[in-house]
Formats: sequence, structure tokens, C-alpha cells
Amino acid sequence: MMEYCDKHLNEIAYCYLGDARNNMGNSLMVTGCKLGMDVRLCAPENLWPAEDLVETCKRIAAETGARLTLTESVEEGVKV
Repeated sequence: MMEYCDKHLNEIAYCYLGDARNNMGNSLMVTGCKLGMDVRLCAPENLWPAEDLVETCKRIAAETGARLTLTESVEEGVKV
């Protein structure tokens, strides 16, 4: 992301749209929270990551300054 953006990691927001309960959504959520990024997962609620992993990522985000949003709304997920 840094190759194509002149911002620091903590200034970058990204949204993953799709089945967020499996490895891709989980990995993007964990990594983004560890790096202090603005992480947005957009999927129907039944396709969200496991609640225990979400809680772990919220604790990580509190330490790193990351922002974590899980939403069913595409408009909210991709909002600039």
C-alpha cells in the first residue's frame, strides 16, 4: 500500500468487501490493527470474523491507534 500512497500507514484506510470470516478477511483485520491502520470489513453479519478474533483485534487497535469497522453497509465501508 505504501508503494502507491504517500501517506503513513496510520493514515491509510482500506475496506475488504466479501466473506470476511476466513483467512483473507482475518489476516487483513489482524495485520491492519497491528499496524495502526483504518481497517473496514464489509460483509453480511453472518460472514464476519469470529467474535473472539474481533475482540482481540479491538484490544490491539486500542494499543496501536487503529480503527476497526465491521459493517454490512457498502456505503459506510468505502466512505472516504
